[in-house]
Amino acid sequence: MGFDEHSESILRNAETVTAAILRTIAEQLGDTRLLVGGFSMGGLVTRYALAKMEMQRMDHRTGVHLSFDSPHRGAWVPIGLQAFAHYLAQTGDDTYLRQISSPAAQQMLFRYLDGVKGTPQESPLRTEFKERLQQVGSWPRIPMLLGVSSGRGDGVGNGCAGRGEGADLRRTALRRYALPRPVSGRRGGGRTERRPRRPALDHHERPGRTGRSAGRDPRIVRHPR
Repeated sequence: MGFDEHSESILRNAETVTAAILRTIAEQLGDTRLLVGGFSMGGLVTRYALAKMEMQRMDHRTGVHLSFDSPHRGAWVPIGLQAFAHYLAQTGDDTYLRQISSPAAQQMLFRYLDGVKGTPQESPLRTEFKERLQQVGSWPRIPMLLGVSSGRGDGVGNGCAGRGEGADLRRTALRRYALPRPVSGRRGGGRTERRPRRPALDHHERPGRTGRSAGRDPRIVRHPR
């Protein structure tokens, strides 16, 4: 099954799961018990739906609940990336912000950032979702509960080759600074562009250094007429 809106509240999408289970039972040939579950958020949606059906004494006829890589203890998106999504939204591109700020994302995120200068904390939507889970018993009691993870859980890796190679950014420091507005003008017989000053980050020739130690000033570039 699928959802018309994947980013909708887990509580609302659970109603779709319940309807699908009841329809399957009505159309099923034989008495084989069902296997109900999902990938990632799907494991949470089906978990809540089955637990709620049991609380309401509805027969879901489910023998196994399967969750594959589902963030039952909370999903994690680096705070820096969340802040960057808010920053991009301020520049006019809210593509990523709409994803991490959707009801489903806030219900899953262990810590949520509500603004560039916000404080990482549990979203009220997640708090409500956890309370609703507790109200229905947290987990379904009748089916066997199976969980599958594609990772080891200790950060070591599972030996599987990745789909590509990229730069290793571990132990990399991120430095930010604001640049002044560039100023252009004319000097002598040629056209001169005055570039903004780039502050030196340290005493080494690293990105951001002005380069004066090499006997040159890269802030001034002359172009012939």
